[in-house]
Amino acid sequence: MQYIGGAKPVVQEAPAPPNSIVFVQNLLRETTQMMLHVLFNQFPGLKEVRMVEAKPKISPQNPMVITDAKK
Repeated sequence: MQYIGGAKPVVQEAPAPPNSIVFVQNLLRETTQMMLHVLFNQFPGLKEVRMVEAKPKISPQNPMVITDAKK
């Protein structure tokens, strides 16, 4: 097989099968598991909603996070 310009052909992956668990992050602190249950319960086949803690991003635009990271 000959590559044009050194580029390799792109191989398309098959779509992943549906999952019955939803992972959510970056929510308001006031968000509860019950709120998520009410919101996502309308979708058939959903078994669970999990809240995932987001890792803080350290950047010059967010000095509070940098201060917290130094502690």
